[in-house]
Amino acid sequence: VRVLPLLGVDDDWLSAALKTYPVPVQATLTIEIVTTLPLPEAATFQLTNADGRVVLKQTTYQPRTDLDLSRHPAGLYV
Repeated sequence: VRVLPLLGVDDDWLSAALKTYPVPVQATLTIEIVTTLPLPEAATFQLTNADGRVVLKQTTYQPRTDLDLSRHPAGLYV
C-alpha cells in the first residue's frame, strides 16, 4: 500500500498540520493532526483507491489515528 504524504486538504495551513507515516505503508498508517489544542470538531479521514472508490472512511476527535490497511491490496491510494 502506498499513501501519498498529503491526503487532500483545502488550505495550505492545514497541510502543515497533517503528518502521515510511514510511507510506503506495510500495515498501519498513522495520521497525526499537529495541534496544541483539542480538536474542536471531528476530523474525517477518507482513503480512496486508484479507481476513485472510497475504501475506508473514519471519523475521530483524537489528534493521532492509526488506520489498519493490512486488508487492502497493494496499490496507490489517496
